[in-house]
Amino acid sequence: MKIIRSILKNSDALVVLAAMFLVGLPVIITGFIGISESSAYYGSCGSVEGIVVANKYKEETKNSTSYRPVVMFFTPDGTKIHFTDPVDTFYEEYRVGDKVAVLYPPDDPSNARINSWMRIWFEHAFIIGAGFILIAAGIVISVVTVRKASGSDKI
Repeated sequence: MKIIRSILKNSDALVVLAAMFLVGLPVIITGFIGISESSAYYGSCGSVEGIVVANKYKEETKNSTSYRPVVMFFTPDGTKIHFTDPVDTFYEEYRVGDKVAVLYPPDDPSNARINSWMRIWFEHAFIIGAGFILIAAGIVISVVTVRKASGSDKI
């Protein structure tokens, strides 16, 4: 409680903390909105097993290549679908012949995705984590600012 009062009394610390909250909180909210939208979207999708039939390679730099798996699956009515997963990786995460879980919207099966936590949820979790890191950095900087202003390591 003493540290909160000290931050509130120190205008520099208060400005830093407020700025980091004003930046970090919308980032966190954006991540949770993404999770909510993805959850609603993928909750309405069908699920089947697919097979990796190829990997698309893309040269990022002279020494770096990214990969996107190309997957084939059949819808329940027997329609054969090929899709390229939209998530790039810097290593060949899936090899030709690997079986993968696939989520697809029934009204647009070609808009399918590989059903893995990293490919569907990681982006949102990363954004939420970044928001919390911004707020934590604001708290740490505010505490350090107050301690420097008081000339003490204790508050």
